[in-house]
Amino acid sequence: MIAVMPSPGRREYRQRSVGAHRRNADRVTLTAEGQMTVNKSTQGHVGNRRTSGFAGRPGIRAICFGAALAATVTSTLIAAGPAMASTGEVVVASSTYTGIDVAIQADGSSSWTVQQVTSGIYGSPAVALTSNGGIVLTAVDLSGADRGTLYYFWEGPGSSTWHPQQVSAIGAAALYVTPSIASQTPDAAGLPINNVIVDQNQNGTGSTYYWQAYGTAPWYSEALPTVGGVATQPFVTEDANDTSVVTFGTANGFGFDRLTLGNTTNWESAQGITVGYAMNGMEAVDEPSGRIVASGTENNGTMWSFYNTTGSTGGWYGQNLGVSAVDGASMAVDTAAGNVTLAAYSTASPSDECINVYTQKNGTTPWSEQSWVQCPGSIDAATLSMAAQPSGNLVMAFIAGNDQVQFLWAPSGTGQWNDEPITGIVNPDDSAAIAAD
Repeated sequence: MIAVMPSPGRREYRQRSVGAHRRNADRVTLTAEGQMTVNKSTQGHVGNRRTSGFAGRPGIRAICFGAALAATVTSTLIAAGPAMASTGEVVVASSTYTGIDVAIQADGSSSWTVQQVTSGIYGSPAVALTSNGGIVLTAVDLSGADRGTLYYFWEGPGSSTWHPQQVSAIGAAALYVTPSIASQTPDAAGLPINNVIVDQNQNGTGSTYYWQAYGTAPWYSEALPTVGGVATQPFVTEDANDTSVVTFGTANGFGFDRLTLGNTTNWESAQGITVGYAMNGMEAVDEPSGRIVASGTENNGTMWSFYNTTGSTGGWYGQNLGVSAVDGASMAVDTAAGNVTLAAYSTASPSDECINVYTQKNGTTPWSEQSWVQCPGSIDAATLSMAAQPSGNLVMAFIAGNDQVQFLWAPSGTGQWNDEPITGIVNPDDSAAIAAD
């Protein structure tokens, strides 16, 4: 049993080992060309209640790396409570029925400041923090003459004024695929802070990479390299060297590519990793050690984890966790404890109402499953966002069944999740994104 401060009426939390002891939790080795050398088990999977594939993805889009850390979202947690020591702030963003809102909480505070970024109808946003204390956000306009247009919004350090910019051509962005945003943190004085966005195109099966120097007006773009003409649901992070690390879905697995700081077109050759299934919601992190970790789900929700110990194109390993997620999983890397954590609404929980968390120690194969971390109720879009701060504390944001944004945090390595509602965002829609420093 895990002592987790459960909310009244919530189920007990339980923990067990998964992965190494499940018949369909196979570890597979992928060659440099991405071919499996060990077949996946034929054991059936729990079906996902959604059968049309994934239109969106979890909103972990908060990337603002320092020189010594590379993680899915660099966070210094800002949750209330004495156990959470940090030095920055946390930002949670959500589209609503009337626009996009952000909730901001400073360290040491238990209150949230809510701001409206813009009015209108937008898809799920992505959010990040810049190294100078600003907030950047991106989302696709879903209404009127600008329907299908990618927009960027920024707020300067200490300001409450949001500035909009059009990023893509009108109608060029996929309507219901969440974009991804990251902010570089150059370690040399005087270098510009570059913001980068990746987003799936409205037409075809490709995606676009956009970049801009923070605080300037023009946005530049180029087609993201594809694998066999396919690059869907792209996701971008920045590693410790401010290299853009991009993952995306392909017809039979996923693609991986990198663009070093200062380059705009000289990508590494796009690497296709063949899994045998179209992968959705891919996320990847290039760790300071050179180890690369990634995660994603099949169309039926089966969760996969991948890693590469060479730091180059090749040597990929894949592991089928043998469990299914509703809509998709979210990943965070705790570099302090050396853990990779996945979180998702579980199809095994009653009515898909509960969040499960899966943790693996770097260099090992078993996964530890923490079931029913919270049971916020059944919702139509069961997506969530998770981040890890440098100290290893984990944070999570999602929209509960009562139409309220919920914030969870857990100290590094404890599995003790604490919940805190964000009541100031009214009528949130679809999913929430989280960023922290």
